[in-house]
Amino acid sequence: MTGVQTCALPICLDKAKEAANQAIDQALDTKTKEINNAENIDQTTKDKLIKAATDAANTAKDAIEKSTTNDEATKAGQAGVDAITNVKVPSVTDSQNAAKEAIDDALNAKTKEINDANNIDQTTKDQLIKEATDAANNAKEAIDKATTADAIKTAQDEGTTNINNVTVPSLEDAKKAANKAVDEALTAQTEVINKADNLSDAEKKDLIDKATAEANKAKENIETATTNNEAAQAGQAGVDA
Repeated sequence: MTGVQTCALPICLDKAKEAANQAIDQALDTKTKEINNAENIDQTTKDKLIKAATDAANTAKDAIEKSTTNDEATKAGQAGVDAITNVKVPSVTDSQNAAKEAIDDALNAKTKEINDANNIDQTTKDQLIKEATDAANNAKEAIDKATTADAIKTAQDEGTTNINNVTVPSLEDAKKAANKAVDEALTAQTEVINKADNLSDAEKKDLIDKATAEANKAKENIETATTNNEAAQAGQAGVDA
């Protein structure tokens, strides 16, 4: 009686398991080919997708092996085929959208960095944000034209680099530039004074001392500046003095 139950259906359990496993193997082979033929994804992504499909196949085969009826084996096989089929291979559009999301993330981070900089005025912020936005838009145009994984990645990487290269001037940089301008002006003025043949040494010294005092005053103002604008203005006032 038990023997009859084992092969109660037209195909015995072993045959049902064999058919289910063959369906799994065929689905896995088809999915692997689809993955490997996708030029818009890189090898790392391909390896991950193939692993996901293979894991689904192995899980299904375990379920098939544990089946005790033809129906269980068939259902386990179909569940495995469905799981393998559902391993989604990103389309070119999917890859492009993912790259553009990365560009948006880079732009948002740069925009926040710019807006959080208390040492620069709104006009400077607007100019920097425009530079970063232009870099992002150029990158997205390049991504839209790309159709392979390498081309999409290149467009994304170049765009991200260009966005990150939009430099937010630090207050320290502004102060250094202002101090340099003052130093250069003092050096130039000192040279003019020293070359003035109509002045005595005492007069020259007096004028150089005055110029040096103005330079030092300007440097003090530069040091106490809290914005790039204040530092630049203090520097220019020193140069003019």
